[in-house]
Amino acid sequence: MTQDKTRLLLEELAKNLYNVCKTTLAIYDVDCNLICAYPHKMCDFCTLVRTDPLLEECCFFHDKQALDKCCKTHKAVKYYCHMGLVEVVRPIIQDGIVLGFLQFGQITDDKEHTLSKSKIEALNTNIDKDCLYSKLTKVRYRSPAYIESISKILEMSVAYILLNGIFSIKTDRLAYVILDHIK
Repeated sequence: MTQDKTRLLLEELAKNLYNVCKTTLAIYDVDCNLICAYPHKMCDFCTLVRTDPLLEECCFFHDKQALDKCCKTHKAVKYYCHMGLVEVVRPIIQDGIVLGFLQFGQITDDKEHTLSKSKIEALNTNIDKDCLYSKLTKVRYRSPAYIESISKILEMSVAYILLNGIFSIKTDRLAYVILDHIK
């Protein structure tokens, strides 16, 4: 399957999941490079946070840390970003090899935004904190049960991706050769 066809199928999956769950979905390759996301832009709160280069670096650091943990454990990882929002990342695994990741987030499991508000208070930034608070109120609340359900839907989406060959092991990949040799 060509990279363009793969990207189109993954974008369609991300869009369909968003239409049902109203939660941002991002899809990464094994090297943690973003393949696609839907919607194509982050929520207003995250967009504003990322206007500060140091805060944006923290965003990348937390995402990378979660992807690395997911890669090592081969399990879904739920975490709170440095601004207190909930993110969940799930690996795409074939024959014991991680091929990529599905990630949803930019949501909160706290109706009062307590954690995020304390993070904003502690910030040393030029970003207007009142503006951050205002954008925070627009971040979607999701119950823990809802978040668990979305995580399960991602698990099903991984099966869909693998069954349809959207992601697959390329036989020339060194990891596949080593795994095949071990087997």
